[in-house]
Amino acid sequence: MGIWRGVYLKVSGKVSLDNTNVQSKVKLPGLEEASLTIKTRLRNYSSETVNGILKGKIENSEFSYLVTLKPGIVTDLKLTAEQIPELRLMNPRIGGVITWAPLNYTNLISHLLQIRTFQIQIK
Repeated sequence: MGIWRGVYLKVSGKVSLDNTNVQSKVKLPGLEEASLTIKTRLRNYSSETVNGILKGKIENSEFSYLVTLKPGIVTDLKLTAEQIPELRLMNPRIGGVITWAPLNYTNLISHLLQIRTFQIQIK
């Protein structure tokens, strides 16, 4: 019969990152500070515990976060500005502010954020 629907292939090493997204919370009313939250799913495909470093960069600031994953586990990781100070932006560049109601704001932060790698630590 053959393949009749879309096919999704993924190449990974021992660990993969999936469903990564970034949320912003801007301090109102002055818009002078924004806190970013990164959410991602880490999956350990190996049969052993993996220690690694999640590395990222926002603008010119690099950050890292140590992670330990048990064998075969899927973990939803949430990183906040309280855990990683580089995720707190002072005087953020806001692309636009849309007001739908007096206290309801949607904002577009125009900073480049990259989740670079998950580097496995070798013992």
